[in-house]
Amino acid sequence: YQQAVENSPNSIFALDQQGVIQTWNRSCREMLQYGDEAIGQPFDALLFEASERDSVRSLLQRVLEGESLSRLDIVFRCKDGSYRQMLSRLYPLFDETGAVSGCIFANTDVTENKKAEEEIRQRNRELAALNQIGYRISQLFDLDPILNQALDETMEILDVECGYIGLLDPDGKHISLKTRRGAEHIPDEALAPIGIGESGIGRVAQSGEPLLISSLAESLNDIPDSYKQIVAQNQFTSAMIVPLKTRGRILGVISLTTANDRVFTTEEMQLLITISHGISAAIENAQLLETASRAMALEESDRLKTAFLNSISHEIRTPLTIIKGMADSLIQTDITWDEGMQTEFLLAINSQSDRLIRIVNDIIDMAIIDRGNLDLDKRLADMSEIIGNMREMLEHLASGRFLDLRMADNLPPVQIDVRRVGQIITNLVENAVQESGSGTPIVLDITASGNDVKVTVADCGNGVSPEHFDNVFTRFYRLEENTDRRRSGSGLSLAICMGIVEAHGGRIWVESEEGKGTKFIFTLPVAEPTIQS
Repeated sequence: YQQAVENSPNSIFALDQQGVIQTWNRSCREMLQYGDEAIGQPFDALLFEASERDSVRSLLQRVLEGESLSRLDIVFRCKDGSYRQMLSRLYPLFDETGAVSGCIFANTDVTENKKAEEEIRQRNRELAALNQIGYRISQLFDLDPILNQALDETMEILDVECGYIGLLDPDGKHISLKTRRGAEHIPDEALAPIGIGESGIGRVAQSGEPLLISSLAESLNDIPDSYKQIVAQNQFTSAMIVPLKTRGRILGVISLTTANDRVFTTEEMQLLITISHGISAAIENAQLLETASRAMALEESDRLKTAFLNSISHEIRTPLTIIKGMADSLIQTDITWDEGMQTEFLLAINSQSDRLIRIVNDIIDMAIIDRGNLDLDKRLADMSEIIGNMREMLEHLASGRFLDLRMADNLPPVQIDVRRVGQIITNLVENAVQESGSGTPIVLDITASGNDVKVTVADCGNGVSPEHFDNVFTRFYRLEENTDRRRSGSGLSLAICMGIVEAHGGRIWVESEEGKGTKFIFTLPVAEPTIQS
């Protein structure tokens, strides 16, 4: 028994009723760095800080009363002042009469496991921060709101008092202030552009390498002259300066500063570097969009092209920002994502890619319709059969809403392009989903009406006022422009529906009453009967 205890990988020691160490195995000696001098010493004074001694004495008292304790997280102090995290089990030790004579501590060292768990938690915090900032700035369209939102979110996550974002001037020679927080008593005009290579910010913009300044008071050469007054008046202590860059191109820098003797850690620097990838992607996309917008405005002056830019640009920008940010994160060499996070990123990239494809397909379809080149692959078809084949897809598209399918009996056949008519129905159901709240019904009703088959898609949304009836099928038209109700989408789906319906010789219209929902109705001509010879 003594040999088994001595050679056990667990740290085992026995105490008497006064808490004095009686036996001490080899693992204890190696792990806690005490030799035989530990024998005869009070365990609490030897192995624990003063603030912890009362709690471990209470554990000993419970065991001396006959209780066994297991899976306790206990931190032991080693001889050199370091600490080991143990998973401990405490058992009563009985004498020959059956009375409790002491206590046995059996301890498994889990220090490295705890460190690994903390690293995982840190990675999860980084991922949450990246997702939070990436999501919020992806909803913005212009550069200035992106910079302001990104700085506010970053400062909140890292709990700092002062922040700065500067972007590279077009000449590539200076970094100019774009947004800042802290020291508001100093006007922006007093903060001159910083030359590339000058001070910490200029050197980061030149090298593309992040800089951690532990003591600003001892690093005056890292502070631009125009900023030294801010540092002195606010008693700033430490700073992090990280480049904003994408695809090897420097866009600018983000800098954060602490006060009250707080010094940034390397872990905080790593988190800021991770966050900077998403901010950089958003900035690049905003700059590309801004450049494209200016070029389009110069080249195209007619109302339709302007509407196209206004409607499509933000719809393309959102998935691009998400794809770019997540792809940049996945290819970074300075952080390792676990398999679950990688899968989450890839699923998001795949979903946003599908969204881009739908937008591009809408644009192509609209262009084909505009040119009058919409070729229809017509064949004799039964609407009941078409809807039956689409049912599962439509129910999935309804997404939490009740899809009420109503089909009249003995519907006459129609001569149609089945794929294109399916596209009309899909677009109208998707439009109804956007208008309807969760749990509300969406009705798809198909009836015969004279020489037509009539298809109605009805929702229970807010409805459309009559003054908008003539415009709902106009491309890029938004009913809720600049309001909270504005929906995502290219603004082309209803215009495409009209183009396909009219190419079939049918017509499409809207019926609605505000507060009571909307009906989109289209007709398809019944197929002419075949003459028997």
